[in-house]
Amino acid sequence: ISTNKYESRGLLHAEIDLVPLGQSLHLFNTHLNLLEGGRRLQTEKVIRWIQSRLHGDSSFILGGDFNDWSENLTTHFHSELSAFECFHNLFGQHARSFPAVWPQLRLDRVYFRGLKARQAQVLRGPPWSQLSDHLPLFVEFDVEG
Repeated sequence: ISTNKYESRGLLHAEIDLVPLGQSLHLFNTHLNLLEGGRRLQTEKVIRWIQSRLHGDSSFILGGDFNDWSENLTTHFHSELSAFECFHNLFGQHARSFPAVWPQLRLDRVYFRGLKARQAQVLRGPPWSQLSDHLPLFVEFDVEG
């Protein structure tokens, strides 16, 4: 989903069979552009890719560094994919996860559809703050079957 020669960006996709429930769960991970224009193009590519490969009721989780400085993507993912953002859904705001040493910015997201977010937290302090410049987001889901 790269939009320029300076930043290599992609979308990872895995599918897990939830055998007892007779359904699949799709997992996606991405890291979007730092600049608004590129991020907008990449968001559309991600949405089109998911829409073209998943049925409208397929369960999925889409997580990563969205670099969403303006916090506009949640509404867009909801309207286009019927996806919710975990922290916004549970707490009314996105998680502060960047920078790891003193998290102030809300750049990282975990979107979902066809699941129920049970709990979510930003993993803070050592060792989490030493692994990356972003803090990890932990979310626990219930599978709706």
